[in-house]
Amino acid sequence: MNGSLSPGSTSVIIQARMGSSRLPGKTLEPLGEWTVLDWVVRRAQMAERVSEVIVATSTNPEDDAIEAHLAGSSATVVRGSADDVLARFGLALASTDADRIVRVTADCPLLQPELIDRAIGIADELGVVYVATDLDGRMPRGFDLEVVGREALEVALEEAAGEALTAAIREPSLRLDSTGIMIVTGEELTPGGDE
Repeated sequence: MNGSLSPGSTSVIIQARMGSSRLPGKTLEPLGEWTVLDWVVRRAQMAERVSEVIVATSTNPEDDAIEAHLAGSSATVVRGSADDVLARFGLALASTDADRIVRVTADCPLLQPELIDRAIGIADELGVVYVATDLDGRMPRGFDLEVVGREALEVALEEAAGEALTAAIREPSLRLDSTGIMIVTGEELTPGGDE
């Protein structure tokens, strides 16, 4: 495995569920003319480098509302175990042929399409398997996303424990060429930053 990522198709996987300890049902809460989830889906679809949007949710009855809400939309809904985020993410990955995935959560309605495109562009320009926007807290909450090469995700799914999927990609013991792992902070993604 060479660890590099060449330009290709990109899918956004949005992790969504209705259960939340702080604000149950926030995913489908109205926010202006649309729900929080609608904003995230629409903004992901606005990114020029994105070919499809997949919403990964659980098989819990409360998440039936997410699937029903997205019926007839252009987003694909994939459902899996409520107790196994990794397995659910794996099902979403298996539903696409994309070369890379952009991972976001459903509670980020201010997600920036330009930021998605820029992060994908960095992955393409540098040939890296991992780009993240907010690992060190310099970006505002809600702008966080991760771009991950398919092959790296497949390896991480095999080796990850618990819910730490992309942490497994950043883990040095993972079987990836270390030159293919790039963690991007906010400076590289803001106007005027190094390019």
